[in-house]
Amino acid sequence: MIAQAILAAALGMDFNSALAQAQQQQAARPAAQAELLDQQRGEAVSLAFDACGYGEETPEGEVVADENEAAPPFTVVAAIDRSGRVMQTWRQGGDERFASCAEAQIRQNMRFAAPQEPFFASFEFRF
Repeated sequence: MIAQAILAAALGMDFNSALAQAQQQQAARPAAQAELLDQQRGEAVSLAFDACGYGEETPEGEVVADENEAAPPFTVVAAIDRSGRVMQTWRQGGDERFASCAEAQIRQNMRFAAPQEPFFASFEFRF
């Protein structure tokens, strides 16, 4: 019952609280876990770039985050359960088309067997 209350409170937090939690938890990971987390975050980001068409033209003729210009930076924070599933994400910044697509891809593709629930991981996109 207490664990459920903690989880509910954690998922009700705002972006800044989730980011602070991610930074704290990521810094506390042992080296082997930190390396695995970095690898899995990299894979999720790579899939996001591929799926969201960064620098490609949409059927409407719009360019999704023009690769010749710096796209606005953004950060996504994911709350992950013990099975590795993303339970919730928060996003701050970025253009709506690419950033919202990348957030959805992280929600769908990030897998990390979290040592605790929820485990928070951040993804910073800087162009």
